[in-house]
Amino acid sequence: MIPGRTTLLGGWSLGISNRSEKKDEAFRFINWTATKDIANCFTLMGGHTAVKSIFDNDELVTLYPWLPLYQKAYEYAVPIFPPYQNGRQIVSQDEIDTIIYRHALALIQDKQDVATTISKTHEDLSALFQNNMKP
Repeated sequence: MIPGRTTLLGGWSLGISNRSEKKDEAFRFINWTATKDIANCFTLMGGHTAVKSIFDNDELVTLYPWLPLYQKAYEYAVPIFPPYQNGRQIVSQDEIDTIIYRHALALIQDKQDVATTISKTHEDLSALFQNNMKP
């Protein structure tokens, strides 16, 4: 928690583009990621899932005693909004996501290696933040 009882739990969302040519495959993948078994495995690996059953799994709670606290945090969690200055958003979350997506896609498509992906993502995010800090 940070002040104001705002949770730092990350978002968990997957979606299917309306322009996708493989909507059925994408839907099956999303369904697979939300199964109880996959949620348990993901949690064991230190991840966080949107599947509620992990909070009731005694074995997982024994390994990760903070899981019940996560569940309680959802009762009063509020979204974290980007900072504003003089009534305008300092950095657009959409622009951040676009930069990360662009470089992650290049990596997935084998158009660049991991080191290049990290370096270029850092460069582009740094430039974005610098440009948004100007009056």
